[in-house]
Amino acid sequence: MGAFAMESLDGSKRQGHIKITDAGNSTPRSEKASETLPTPPGLKSHLLNAVERYWLFEFFGWALAFGCLVGTIGLLAAHNGREAPTWTMAVGSGRYRKTLGLTINTIISVFATAFNSGLLIPVAASISQLKWIWFQKGRRPLAHFQKFESAARGPLGSLILLWTLRCRRLACLGAIIVIAALGTGFSFQALVVYPLQPVQVDVARIQRTNLNWGSNSLTTSLSNDMVGAIYSGIYQYTDVSQMKNVSCSTGNCTWLETYTSMAVCSECHDVTASLKKTCGTAQVPSQADGVQSVVNMSLPYCNYSLPNGLKASGVPSVNYSSLEISSSTADSVHFDADSALSVLSTIRTQWGSGVADWGNLGSLTPASDIMGIATTQAIECAIYYCVQKFNASVSRGKLSERVIDTYASGRFTSPDVYVLEPPASFTNHSNKDYANVYQSNQLGAIRDFFSTQWAGQVLEFGTPPTNTPTTPIALFLSGIFFEQSPFAQFQQMFSSLAKSLSDNIRSYSIGSDAVPTADGAAYQDKPHVKVRWGWLALPAALLGLALTLLVGTIAATAREKTLLWKGSGLAAFSHPLTSDARSVVSDVRSPREVLMIAEQMDVKWEKTDRGFRLVR
Repeated sequence: MGAFAMESLDGSKRQGHIKITDAGNSTPRSEKASETLPTPPGLKSHLLNAVERYWLFEFFGWALAFGCLVGTIGLLAAHNGREAPTWTMAVGSGRYRKTLGLTINTIISVFATAFNSGLLIPVAASISQLKWIWFQKGRRPLAHFQKFESAARGPLGSLILLWTLRCRRLACLGAIIVIAALGTGFSFQALVVYPLQPVQVDVARIQRTNLNWGSNSLTTSLSNDMVGAIYSGIYQYTDVSQMKNVSCSTGNCTWLETYTSMAVCSECHDVTASLKKTCGTAQVPSQADGVQSVVNMSLPYCNYSLPNGLKASGVPSVNYSSLEISSSTADSVHFDADSALSVLSTIRTQWGSGVADWGNLGSLTPASDIMGIATTQAIECAIYYCVQKFNASVSRGKLSERVIDTYASGRFTSPDVYVLEPPASFTNHSNKDYANVYQSNQLGAIRDFFSTQWAGQVLEFGTPPTNTPTTPIALFLSGIFFEQSPFAQFQQMFSSLAKSLSDNIRSYSIGSDAVPTADGAAYQDKPHVKVRWGWLALPAALLGLALTLLVGTIAATAREKTLLWKGSGLAAFSHPLTSDARSVVSDVRSPREVLMIAEQMDVKWEKTDRGFRLVR
């Protein structure tokens, strides 16, 4: 084993170092020198030198930011205006398996973070390199060295550098980019909003039919549900917007195409002008109304009649009103007796107040004191089969079904079958001929039912007093005349009756029915992607400024022939302060003291006989 000897022991100890040599090594000095010659640089070294010399890492950072911006644009362009997507990803296995959901915002956050990181790589390197150019071009306060370094690290240092350089140097562009980069995260997140828009999630259906088929006879009785529909339409006529025969799972549905169905239509007409009036006088025997008595006398009267035979007779009484009701379709003023399901005719007579002075019978003079009928009104309403074309929608669970056309010209193909054959524009979009023919054999049964309902008489405040109606519906109809606008009330009631019957016949489920349901779309509000492209202005501008800064720094470095140190922390050891400058700061014990001295010390980075130094 060779022995070791110590050289320059005293000097080495004072500096805290010991120099050790191998005294037993007899190898000639020339051979040792040849053995310690540096090996030729390999591929790795060449690659690292190229990365540093050609700013490849900085260009990579800029390309990363550019790719993130392009990726964000591509992602948003692909989904703009569409339903907001959610991607799922399974993590783990077995009982620890979890499903993670990824949204557009998640991906944008990743892009934003990578964009910011990539953007600041060339910016920080440029600011650091411009620091050396700054000191190479003239004498500057040593404190500027620290300010450049702080600017490359964050926005606070960049603000200080902007103030120091008064925004008049290329490095200030880098400081502005660092500060503005604080807003890129917000800009990326503000790119997307998610307004709710309707999306079809199901098929909406509404029933329709071209058949109203009973058992096998014109006079067969009506089914219970048909009778219920009639009473519901009459007595609940204030609500005609019931949502029946509709399947809409979301409460918001649309039918883009019109559809047709067999239905029941209604009309009402004021036929007061068609009343035939005949008047005369009648001998009224003595009678009492429970309060006053009337002596035997001759009183005037008038009879009113319609062409269908309905008559309101001038009953010999001094104080009453009457309502006459008939369902006869013969000789109707406005309706076809063959095609109408039912015609309701009413005559309402309202008499005056009778004698002028019930308390003074002795002075009774009929010619001046007896009043005749004060008002009369006749109304005729009917329901009949028709084909209706609809346009429908459902909003918030409420059906809006609007009739846009009606066809009502039918004919009997046999004594018990009534058929409507509308033109092609009314077809149910079917290529089957029999789907475009609407037929029913219920006409006789419905007529028979109404013949027992639309009938009767109501006398009110008569002498003798008689208030008993002959049918319940008669009393109900009498009450309508006491409401405001009786004619409008009759129209509304018959419209309700027609709709109730239409809903009933459309609800029949017949296996051989050739008309399918009218299909629409059921919509549900779901978030959609809406891109606000203007928020890309900030990241796009910063990307362009960063490239400008990088190219400008490379050009300045080449022009000034500045060594390429960028932000290397080892540069201060290779190019330190000269000895006289070091002597000023060697005894300082705090960063604050160093900074105060550096503010007063101007230095320049220049080449000396010992290489580049910061010369005072």
